[in-house]
Parts: sequence; C-alpha cells; structure tokens
Amino acid sequence: MGKFHFSGFTGTSRRRGLVAMTAVLMAAFCAAARAQDSDAESCKDSPLISRYPKAFIGSCDHKEFDSATMEINKAGDQKGVEGDTTILIYTMPEGASDLVIYRNMHNALAGAGYSFLYEESPYKFTAKKGAQYIALAQGGGATQLTLVKEQAMTQVVTADAKSMNDALDSDGHVAVYGIEFATGKADLLPVADAPLQQMLILLKDNAGLKLRVEGHTDNVGARAMNQRLSEQRAAAVVAWLTAHGIAKDRLTAEGFADTKPVQDNSTEEGRTKNRRVELVKVNLEYPVRRRYALVIALDSECSCVADCGAFRRRIFDQWVGIGADCSGGNWPTECNAWIASEDHYPATGNFDVWAVFSRNQRCDSVVFKQVCTRVRGDDV
Repeated sequence: MGKFHFSGFTGTSRRRGLVAMTAVLMAAFCAAARAQDSDAESCKDSPLISRYPKAFIGSCDHKEFDSATMEINKAGDQKGVEGDTTILIYTMPEGASDLVIYRNMHNALAGAGYSFLYEESPYKFTAKKGAQYIALAQGGGATQLTLVKEQAMTQVVTADAKSMNDALDSDGHVAVYGIEFATGKADLLPVADAPLQQMLILLKDNAGLKLRVEGHTDNVGARAMNQRLSEQRAAAVVAWLTAHGIAKDRLTAEGFADTKPVQDNSTEEGRTKNRRVELVKVNLEYPVRRRYALVIALDSECSCVADCGAFRRRIFDQWVGIGADCSGGNWPTECNAWIASEDHYPATGNFDVWAVFSRNQRCDSVVFKQVCTRVRGDDV
C-alpha cells in the first residue's frame, strides 16, 4: 500500500483537506485490514519507537538515501529532509481513536528527548532529536511514521575526464555532477574534489580547449537569489581550476539560476538533477546543437563560398539585429566583432550559434563545409 501525505494545506483548508482525505483513507485501509491481519512481508518496527498495541504494518519502505517532505516549524513550512529514510504505515485496531494514538506517540517521543517542530493534534507532528526526524500523519484508522536520519549523500558516480571529453566532442556540453557546495553558498565541499580533478585532467590533456563553466540551480527560493548563487558557484569552479594551473583566458563563468532545467522541478529527483555544473565548449569546432539544426540548415549543397555567406547572413538576420547591415557583399567590422564575442548572446537564448565562426571569420570552403555538413547531416 502506498504512502500518504497531508501536505499542501494551511489553516481551515488543511482541516477540510484532512476530513476528505480521512474518508478516502478509511475506505482503503479498512479494505486492507479485512484482507490482512499480520505485518507485511519483511516489515518490522523501528527501534526508535514501538507500535500501538494490536496494530500491524500494512506496508513499509526503506532507502539508504532519500528525501521526505516534512513540516519543520510551527507555521507549517515544509522542507525536504534527506538521509536514511524509513516509512511505516500501520493499520490501527478498531476502537483506537486518532487522539489516543497521537498522544501515545507524542508522549513516547517527548520522553525520549525529542523536541517538536510542528504539531497539529490529532493528525500530524514532526519531532526531532539531533539528526533524527520522525513525522506522524494519520487518519481513517491508518498511521504513517516517516523516519529520516539526516545526512549527506555519499557520491558514488563520477564523471571522468574521458567521458567529459567525449560528451564535449559529440554534444558540445556536459553536465558534471558531484561538485557539491555548502547549502545556500558557493563554498566547495571536499566531495567536489574528485570531479574537479577530472575537469583539471580534461583541460590539461586538451591544451586548446576553452570552456564556459555554467552554474544551474533548481527552482526552490527566489529567482534573484538563485541567479546570484549560480553565478558565484560557476565562478568558484573557475577559481579552483585557475588556482590549479589553468590559464584564465581558457575559462569563463556564467550562472543561469533555474532557467535551464534538465528535469521536472516538481520532484526531488528532478531538482537534484537540475542542481548542476555544466561545461560548454566554446572553440571553433563546437558542434551546432540539434535544436538549431532544423532552423539554420541551408537549402543549398554546402559546396561553395557563397553558401558560407548565406549561412552567416541567415544566422544574423534571424537572431541578431545589431543595427548593422550584415548582408550582401559587405560584412562590416562590427558584425565580425559580434560573432567573435563570447559575451554578446542573442536575446532569444540561442546563444551557442556564435561559436560556429568565432576565431575564424573567413568563408573558406573547408571550415564552412565542416559546419554545414554537420548541420545538414548527423546532427539533424
């Protein structure tokens, strides 16, 4: 039987929600009680708190590392508590009221030295002692206990220099996980050393490689704060790399806050994936990404210098609008300056296309054919 939660309500709406939820739960758990009168297979009580007499465990779940959302103050504000997580759902004996169960559990934890961060008798509470959280939620003859021992995740998956380089060659960018920072700060944690060392190897093995280091956050918190934090974290990575011997002109830092999620921010797993450092290749050989290919692919055969000019004009006509005439036989100095700039990105966010001709303004057939073929071929 699945987990149930009473989050998302406040004040009167919370109580009304509880009444409706209780009715649903009562039907579900009464049906379970009729079909089951013993603990579910492999389920057992937590050593931290005993069960109510004559109750049995309808379902259980344990993860060595997971996140559970709990109320963490008297106002009912919630946060995801991460660590070793156990969830136990008990079916209570007939005749046991929510109030008597609530008080028994509450008194037991109080006697064991727990403090209560949130209380809503007889339905919910959150108790805490040191790093251990215990939350109760109940209704309709069922009681859920969520126990989380708060701790940091042990990073076991790392990106090595070769896989980073392969991703940069094929996609032009790579997300690097495991670069952890202090909560709400740009201070690198010791666990970040392993992936940073691999980034260092990548840059030392590829002397001509230049990268934009991007900071990305989830959508928790104010956008302005996340923007500032993402910029500071990207800068912290650049500072670490330059302190370890990488030339400053090979790296730039930029923060994007939560504007470029790779997964849904509505789940903890998605938010974890969105909190990342990303490396973006800014060299001439940077491949045009797939999402641009259908937009800028030429109708011609990629065979002559004239096509190169048409290709460049098409980019600028569609995205730039800098006020200069970047068309026809004239290619003004300001157009070349713009395309070589790493700081001037189109307002639409299609900021990678500039790299196609940066550091080589010539429309020679070799360079153009390489780029044009990629757009029209395997990247489409």
